[in-house]
Amino acid sequence: VIPRYVLSPLEADLAYLRQNGADHFNILDLEYQFNMVYLGSRFNGKIDRIDSLDSGKVRVIDYKTGSDEPACLGLTEDQADKPFADYKFKAAIQFHLYDEAVIRAKEGLGFPSSREGLLNAMYVPFRISADAVPQDYEVKRSIAARMEEKIETLLRELKDEKTPFRKTEDAASCGFCDFKSICGR
Repeated sequence: VIPRYVLSPLEADLAYLRQNGADHFNILDLEYQFNMVYLGSRFNGKIDRIDSLDSGKVRVIDYKTGSDEPACLGLTEDQADKPFADYKFKAAIQFHLYDEAVIRAKEGLGFPSSREGLLNAMYVPFRISADAVPQDYEVKRSIAARMEEKIETLLRELKDEKTPFRKTEDAASCGFCDFKSICGR
């Protein structure tokens, strides 16, 4: 199991290069740490991998071990609210924050200064193979704007002392919550 887990992303990278008619890509950073203030709140984290392609595009990659759906990165206009209602689409919010961190990164790292030219890709090692290459998803400006609106609303609610705490109706998502002992689930 372990060799397959390690080799599947490498095989997928080789297939990705063949599929895109390229012979290489440049890894700009691994485990890129960020700490930023976004919409008045502090966010920090690590981006697993950031690549640059000969096309000038930059690929933000996250390796997943859970039930995340890679399709959540290709949201359409009518799905823009889905990451805030369906736990399997939560990675779309994570990638939105990653993209923001990449845009705000220090100059000289080769990162783009806007969402144009950014690609998002999710590697789920047990689901990928040379036949199933992780797909790149372009960051849609309209989806990014909607995500920002929704995140801003959530942050405003979290900070508003008059807004009562509401337990999620999806008890399954509590299994991953750092605050489950506080709310009693």
